[in-house]
Amino acid sequence: MPISMNERLDLAYNLGFKVREYRYFLGRVFAGVNSSLLCYRQSIDAGKELHDSTSQVIQREVAFHLSALFNGVQTMKDVIEQITGSGLPWSTIEQRTRHGRFVYEARNAMTHDGHPIVTLWIDGCIHAPADFTRIKREKGREQQRNVPAPGPEIGQVCAEFSFDFASLLIEQMAAIVDRAEIRGPNGQHSPAILEKLLQRPDIAISEQARNLMRDAQPYAAAAYPLLDGDPTAIAVERLEDLARLCQAEEQRHGRRVTSEVT
Repeated sequence: MPISMNERLDLAYNLGFKVREYRYFLGRVFAGVNSSLLCYRQSIDAGKELHDSTSQVIQREVAFHLSALFNGVQTMKDVIEQITGSGLPWSTIEQRTRHGRFVYEARNAMTHDGHPIVTLWIDGCIHAPADFTRIKREKGREQQRNVPAPGPEIGQVCAEFSFDFASLLIEQMAAIVDRAEIRGPNGQHSPAILEKLLQRPDIAISEQARNLMRDAQPYAAAAYPLLDGDPTAIAVERLEDLARLCQAEEQRHGRRVTSEVT
């Protein structure tokens, strides 16, 4: 059943939110790998061995954020399919991005199998240490899949994949940017939400706050239809910012992030 234009509008706003969330977790992965390298270099300069507990804490934090990051890929894929009405299969993502298959399999391994994935710390760099095997269960049958570990450290993997993925999503969004039917106010800010909030006895709201919200209801209802947001343009802007973050991170390390995938 096709979704309504109002639902598509809300999803477009949701996509912009998810891009910001993805950028946050990507930033935390970058912060972790950079902290790891810095600690290692400082220990070398000081002629001291880096304590195992320090590297383990950093590695663990990177693994936590990596799991959230890769789950965000699946969410954005699903949301953009609903907004555009076009499919974006993982086979396309794997073809159009560097490390796409690894991200797909690692996301499933972390989410469904509890696999930590990045368990190797060497010379300040955090890696997936070796190929791993997943058992894919589909229609009552089991299929064993071997997943090659990427050669680069995990920060570079994330930068390269995220740059390509952001570029792919921008391309997908091009068909609907500036379409009039996907413009308008954010449904999360609608007067109906305020009305539902005021009817909830389980949320502690002072009587003074309730009275202020009730007084504001007529003005909010009158102003809401006049709001003219453009969530697709916002989402594309945030995806472009995400791509710039990846480029900046790679330039810091003297690597090239511009996609070679065609």
